[in-house]
Amino acid sequence: MRFKPETKGLSVTVSNIHWEIILRLYVESKKVELVEYVIPYTDTEVALHHGGMYVCRSKGNAKSLSAEDNEAIEYLKGKKLSFSLVDLSECSFKVKLTARISGIIKTPVLVCENGSRLKGIEEIRTYF
Repeated sequence: MRFKPETKGLSVTVSNIHWEIILRLYVESKKVELVEYVIPYTDTEVALHHGGMYVCRSKGNAKSLSAEDNEAIEYLKGKKLSFSLVDLSECSFKVKLTARISGIIKTPVLVCENGSRLKGIEEIRTYF
């Protein structure tokens, strides 16, 4: 399943001219494996006698964003700005390569319609 970013924008009307500002926020999520530790024996005394070994059982996978990515998302939502979220970990190789070539190396990066890039939460805060 490929991730297709939505094109939502912020509407601005200045002196009877209507502009649609499109913002894209690039983030990268990490896969985290959820595990459960269980004692393989039903009797705890037997388990302790055998060195107290635990068995690790997988409970599935989850996606997690970095603290800075989450902070950027919450900041833009708090300012009530409409933006499209692009998760680079779900994009195709071509999209990832294009992002790298265009200078998106570390996330979060906010790209405006005019091509300006705001790298990091501090630049995003100073701009808005």
